[in-house]
Amino acid sequence: MTTSFPTGLDALTNPAAGDPTTSPSHSAQHANVNDAVEAIEAKVGIDASTDLLSHDRRLRSRNEVHATTTFTNSTAENTLFTFTVPQNEPKAGDVYRLTMWGRLFNNSAGAITYTYRFKFGGTTTNGGPALSITQNALQRGWRAVYEIMFETTAAERTFAHLICTATGVDGGGLAAFGTSETLLGFNSAAVDSTSASRAIAFTCQMGTADANGSIDLRVAVLERIKGLTG
Repeated sequence: MTTSFPTGLDALTNPAAGDPTTSPSHSAQHANVNDAVEAIEAKVGIDASTDLLSHDRRLRSRNEVHATTTFTNSTAENTLFTFTVPQNEPKAGDVYRLTMWGRLFNNSAGAITYTYRFKFGGTTTNGGPALSITQNALQRGWRAVYEIMFETTAAERTFAHLICTATGVDGGGLAAFGTSETLLGFNSAAVDSTSASRAIAFTCQMGTADANGSIDLRVAVLERIKGLTG
């Protein structure tokens, strides 16, 4: 028989003691088990599987960055993270969550503004006003979260927020931007259909080019959370 897995469960026949090798067929027993094992292997997936339905692909992070990316002395909009989601990968009900950690630094003579933007496809879905950081000889730690929820494969809703320490990486409260955190808010349904590949991106633009001002990304983790219908 051909295996029913993974859409169904197989009803395999166990031979009894004393049964001849022809009933049930010994060779057919081997063939049935081989088919079932191969189906299980396909469902689990190989390491770094690209099969969207395999357990390996579903359980591991969609993408991770563990190398520092730094921009300094620039007023250009610089991309700290980007990943291209393959065509037709997101399904209705899926959520993509990007979590990032980094540091920023302003030891210039005055305040420097930092403008953050979160993007999906060609659309800036979430972005706040220029956030001003006063001069301080200490680096500050920041954390940002960007979530994209696909209501359908043609429309998604996004959410983003950012927090930053006040005076140093490891302490000083969370008041660098004047409040405990900066909520970049919910965004109404965007129009970037998943019928084409789309980039998820996080950028930052400094208002002043200064060698003593910088922004860096230390770690980024992009997860795909499968919806019940995906």
